Amino acid sequence: MLHKVTTTSDALQVYRERDLGSTAIAQVRKGIEIQLSAATVHQGREWMEATLADGSAGYVFGPNARGHTTLGGTPLGSPPQTSASPDAVILRCRTCGQYADTRLVSINQNIGAITMRSVKSIDGELCKKCIRKYSLKYTMVSVVFGWWGLISFFVTPVYIVTNIYHYCRTFRMKG
Repeated sequence: MLHKVTTTSDALQVYRERDLGSTAIAQVRKGIEIQLSAATVHQGREWMEATLADGSAGYVFGPNARGHTTLGGTPLGSPPQTSASPDAVILRCRTCGQYADTRLVSINQNIGAITMRSVKSIDGELCKKCIRKYSLKYTMVSVVFGWWGLISFFVTPVYIVTNIYHYCRTFRMKG
């Protein structure tokens, strides 16, 4: 079943594949009419196929479709209209739910043991506050507990550097 909807903000992104890490093929502006298919779940996330006016097609993250189109009725709160950072996107933060400049990040924590390891990660569009919070928390745990295993000895430095990189990128973000 196809739904003809109109975007209610400038923040709706259409992805090439059903993956937040895939290439965004379009950022649909406010007031544009698009067609959305029924929602399907892929790898635990809700997605809708989107067809744009020019005929190009891709996928829209389900919660974003409801929050940034007439599909969900009146959106809850309005996102800010400007972004301080050229590579940030105004969306709802995956962890705190606030509209803010967000970045697509993957923050990782590693706890090593001699014969095994434990990995924890948070992926998705996060705001400045949440990127900083999880980068610091996960990095500190990795610095203290991440080295105690053969694989962990090599993986932990990569996680630490990546987390610090994400933290440093927040300096240019608004909020």
